[in-house]
Amino acid sequence: MNWMTAEQALGHLRSGMRVFIGSGCAAPQRLVGALVKRGHELFDVEIIHILTFAGAPYARRELLANFRHNAFFIGPNVRDCGHVPLKCLSGIAQRVREVTGLPAEIF
Repeated sequence: MNWMTAEQALGHLRSGMRVFIGSGCAAPQRLVGALVKRGHELFDVEIIHILTFAGAPYARRELLANFRHNAFFIGPNVRDCGHVPLKCLSGIAQRVREVTGLPAEIF
Protein backbone atom coordinates (compact mmCIF):
# COMPACT_ATOMS: atom_id res chain seq x y z
CA MET A 1 0.00 0.00 0.00
CA ASN A 2 1.28 3.46 -0.89
CA TRP A 3 0.83 6.07 1.81
CA MET A 4 0.73 9.81 1.18
CA THR A 5 0.21 12.96 3.15
CA ALA A 6 -3.08 14.85 3.15
CA GLU A 7 -1.38 17.56 1.09
CA GLN A 8 -0.30 15.01 -1.52
CA ALA A 9 -3.80 13.51 -1.63
CA LEU A 10 -5.23 16.94 -2.45
CA GLY A 11 -2.52 17.77 -4.98
CA HIS A 12 -4.83 17.15 -7.95
CA LEU A 13 -7.63 19.36 -6.64
CA ARG A 14 -8.29 22.33 -8.92
CA SER A 15 -10.61 25.33 -8.88
CA GLY A 16 -14.16 24.48 -9.93
CA MET A 17 -13.99 20.85 -8.77
CA ARG A 18 -16.51 19.15 -6.47
CA VAL A 19 -15.50 17.43 -3.21
CA PHE A 20 -17.72 15.07 -1.19
CA ILE A 21 -16.72 15.06 2.49
CA GLY A 22 -17.73 12.14 4.71
CA SER A 23 -20.75 12.89 6.84
CA GLY A 24 -21.64 12.98 10.50
CA CYS A 25 -18.54 12.50 12.59
CA ALA A 26 -16.70 10.73 9.75
CA ALA A 27 -15.24 13.86 8.13
CA PRO A 28 -11.49 13.28 7.60
CA GLN A 29 -10.15 16.23 9.60
CA ARG A 30 -6.58 16.02 8.28
CA LEU A 31 -7.85 16.22 4.71
CA VAL A 32 -10.25 19.04 5.63
CA GLY A 33 -7.36 20.95 7.23
CA ALA A 34 -5.17 20.47 4.16
CA LEU A 35 -8.05 21.56 1.94
CA VAL A 36 -8.50 24.80 3.88
CA LYS A 37 -4.75 25.49 3.80
CA ARG A 38 -5.00 25.43 -0.02
CA GLY A 39 -8.02 27.75 0.03
CA HIS A 40 -6.02 30.81 -1.01
CA GLU A 41 -5.10 29.11 -4.31
CA LEU A 42 -8.52 27.59 -5.09
CA PHE A 43 -11.77 29.20 -6.21
CA ASP A 44 -15.32 27.90 -6.56
CA VAL A 45 -14.66 24.44 -5.14
CA GLU A 46 -18.01 22.86 -4.26
CA ILE A 47 -18.02 21.07 -0.91
CA ILE A 48 -20.87 18.58 -0.50
CA HIS A 49 -21.84 16.52 2.50
CA ILE A 50 -25.00 15.07 3.95
CA LEU A 51 -24.58 16.35 7.53
CA THR A 52 -21.47 17.24 9.46
CA PHE A 53 -20.89 17.57 13.18
CA ALA A 54 -17.13 17.87 12.81
CA GLY A 55 -15.17 21.05 12.21
CA ALA A 56 -16.04 22.74 8.93
CA PRO A 57 -13.44 25.48 8.47
CA TYR A 58 -14.13 25.53 4.71
CA ALA A 59 -17.52 27.11 5.52
CA ARG A 60 -16.09 30.27 7.08
CA ARG A 61 -17.38 33.48 5.51
CA GLU A 62 -13.89 34.63 4.48
CA LEU A 63 -13.59 31.51 2.29
CA LEU A 64 -16.90 31.96 0.42
CA ALA A 65 -15.12 32.76 -2.86
CA ASN A 66 -12.97 29.67 -2.47
CA PHE A 67 -15.46 27.05 -1.27
CA ARG A 68 -19.20 26.69 -1.94
CA HIS A 69 -20.78 24.68 0.84
CA ASN A 70 -23.76 22.51 -0.10
CA ALA A 71 -25.39 20.09 2.30
CA PHE A 72 -28.50 17.95 2.46
CA PHE A 73 -28.97 18.80 6.15
CA ILE A 74 -27.58 21.91 7.83
CA GLY A 75 -25.94 21.41 11.23
CA PRO A 76 -25.25 24.12 13.80
CA ASN A 77 -21.57 24.33 12.82
CA VAL A 78 -22.38 25.54 9.28
CA ARG A 79 -25.81 27.14 9.69
CA ASP A 80 -24.65 30.77 9.36
CA CYS A 81 -21.85 30.28 6.86
CA GLY A 82 -23.39 31.19 3.53
CA HIS A 83 -24.37 27.60 2.70
CA VAL A 84 -26.68 26.52 -0.09
CA PRO A 85 -29.05 23.88 1.32
CA LEU A 86 -30.04 21.06 -0.97
CA LYS A 87 -33.74 21.25 -0.10
CA CYS A 88 -35.23 18.50 -2.21
CA LEU A 89 -34.98 15.40 -0.01
CA SER A 90 -36.50 13.23 -2.74
CA GLY A 91 -33.45 14.04 -4.87
CA ILE A 92 -30.83 12.91 -2.34
CA ALA A 93 -30.09 9.59 -4.04
CA GLN A 94 -29.82 11.29 -7.44
CA ARG A 95 -27.49 14.02 -6.09
CA VAL A 96 -25.25 11.53 -4.29
CA ARG A 97 -25.14 9.40 -7.45
CA GLU A 98 -24.07 12.46 -9.43
CA VAL A 99 -21.38 13.29 -6.90
CA THR A 100 -20.01 9.80 -6.26
CA GLY A 101 -20.93 7.90 -9.43
CA LEU A 102 -22.35 5.09 -7.28
CA PRO A 103 -25.76 3.55 -8.04
CA ALA A 104 -28.64 5.00 -6.04
CA GLU A 105 -29.57 1.55 -4.70
CA ILE A 106 -26.58 1.74 -2.36
CA PHE A 107 -28.09 4.67 -0.50
